[in-house]
Amino acid sequence: MASTGLIHTVLIATTSGNILHSHHYDTTNEEHWNRRDRLILDLTRDMWPRESSNFTAPTVTSFIDDTDGISKVLAFSQCNDLMFFVVGSGEYDEMVLSELVQSIWGALRIVCCNEGLVNEANVLKEYRKLILALDDIIVGGITNLIDPDLISASASMSLDKARK
Repeated sequence: MASTGLIHTVLIATTSGNILHSHHYDTTNEEHWNRRDRLILDLTRDMWPRESSNFTAPTVTSFIDDTDGISKVLAFSQCNDLMFFVVGSGEYDEMVLSELVQSIWGALRIVCCNEGLVNEANVLKEYRKLILALDDIIVGGITNLIDPDLISASASMSLDKARK
C-alpha cells in the first residue's frame, strides 16, 4: 500500500538560528537530521519576518530534501523570538501544514506559557511540557491531535502520571 503522506520534521528555533527542538519522524540518521535542520533554516532565513510580537500567518514553500531527494512542503511561522517549522509530504500539503503550525503555537501558548508570551525563555522553562505536547500532536509522523485545548489536557495528564 502506498504512503499517503508523512510529517517529516518539526523544528523550533530562535530568530537568531539556534535550534531549541528538532524531531524527525522519517529517519534515525543523525547526520540527516542535522543536514535537514540546516537546510530548513538556510532555505527560509530570507523569508522570516523582521520583527514580530504576535504569531505571523504561516509561510509555505516547497523544496527538494537533499537527505533523500524527495520533494517536501515546508510551513513556518514566527512568534516573538521563535520560529516554528513543519515539513511534510503527500497529504500533508500547504493547508494542512499551515494549520499544524498554528496548532503547535496554540498548544505551546497554553501548555508552556499559561496563555502568556510564547518566547524562548518560557519554552525552555517548560521544555518537558513542549515534548509532551508535540508527542500528542504528532505520533509517528501522523497528525494525532490539533486542538490546543485537547493537547493541553493530554499533556497535563501525562505529567500527572509521570509524577506518580
